Amino acid sequence: MLACNSESPLKEDGSNAPLLPSVKVKEFVMTPLGKELRMSEIFAKDKKIIILDTSFISITGSPDIFLNFKDGLKKVLNFADAIILNQGDLRDFLKLKIRIPVILRINWTNILRGKVPAPQIHLLFSPHQALYSGASAVISYFILGYDDEFEKDNIKMVSNLFNDCLNLNLPLFCDLKVQGEKITKENFDSAIKLGCSLLSEIGVDAISIPYSNKDTFNSVKELCRLNLLIDDGELEEISKSGSRESLDPVLNKIDEILSLEINGILLGVNLFKRENYIEILEKISQKIKA
Repeated sequence: MLACNSESPLKEDGSNAPLLPSVKVKEFVMTPLGKELRMSEIFAKDKKIIILDTSFISITGSPDIFLNFKDGLKKVLNFADAIILNQGDLRDFLKLKIRIPVILRINWTNILRGKVPAPQIHLLFSPHQALYSGASAVISYFILGYDDEFEKDNIKMVSNLFNDCLNLNLPLFCDLKVQGEKITKENFDSAIKLGCSLLSEIGVDAISIPYSNKDTFNSVKELCRLNLLIDDGELEEISKSGSRESLDPVLNKIDEILSLEINGILLGVNLFKRENYIEILEKISQKIKA
């Protein structure tokens, strides 16, 4: 309890004036309401969402749509419920005056470039800097399939990020990538389950995972009661099969994915490398809103 005065003030004649009434100040208590508010801005109740990810540009280079970043954003932002940005792209985003939640990509990795001599992952800035920039959340890569030391360092990075974000009431998302030299067709599903289990134990708020099949997804959903997003890896597989511009395989798979108990889909590098990305976005958006 704080008082407005500790001694009786003096009147002009030198006598003591009565004490001013004490003012009770409530002790400030940290609550998770800030995180709940930020999460509610991103995830609408009983609705699947679309999150667009442009942060890959700093790793793979810019596809044609983002050669002029601001003009590229104009074409696709209306389809998005939230967007993942690099911190350096915030200024261009703000110029558009389209307000959707911003999730900042907090680290960088070279694995999206394909086969690399040695995997790397680097923290770009702190959760405190992300919060100061106005982010609704931050997202970190979580990569499985490489050597034990790399995975150990990645786990430590995500654990430290979680602790920092927890103190700031800032949601932490993780982008699970299962693609190292240890990953085979035989262990792909089990690697997804392992990654989700580890991230659930750490305590992250949402996970983006590659899609394999319904059984694997349902196992993951049972394993960790978190917000789950499906990434656009299936678009890459469809492109590899030789039907780059065919819409049917994409939408058939999307129908299957949207039938699951997911919170949304995350679309990025594998969407924007396709020339018919607008058509895909339109159809997915229609299906989600139906």
